[in-house]
Amino acid sequence: MSITPLSVSCTDHGNNKRSNIAQLDRNTKNDSFSFKAFRLRFLFLITLIIPLGQTLTAQTTGDFRTNGDVTFTSATNWERYNGSAWVAAVAAPVRTDGVITIRTGNTAVLTSTISLDQIIVASGGIFNIETGR
Repeated sequence: MSITPLSVSCTDHGNNKRSNIAQLDRNTKNDSFSFKAFRLRFLFLITLIIPLGQTLTAQTTGDFRTNGDVTFTSATNWERYNGSAWVAAVAAPVRTDGVITIRTGNTAVLTSTISLDQIIVASGGIFNIETGR
């Protein structure tokens, strides 16, 4: 930001004073506009970034999540996303299913030897693997 110094000259009876004040006013308006443009660009970027993080974690058909404490051998307390809503699962998730999320406050226990992938353990969720698995 550059500001033209204000100077007053007695020899031109104030004409120079008006000129420097006008210059100062023009500089202030330009810097103010520049700041407003920066602020608008910043707000625009923020409004794009925040929703982007939310859409990256969106559920898709075939995803599973816990609805209480679970094992990977029983459908009890598992929910499956059917494309429009979370519904009670008819079987426990397996490797070929979508993302498996262990939610906050829930414990998932692996009691048998199976292959799994795409497991997300939310903060406060617990994933226990029994010895020998």
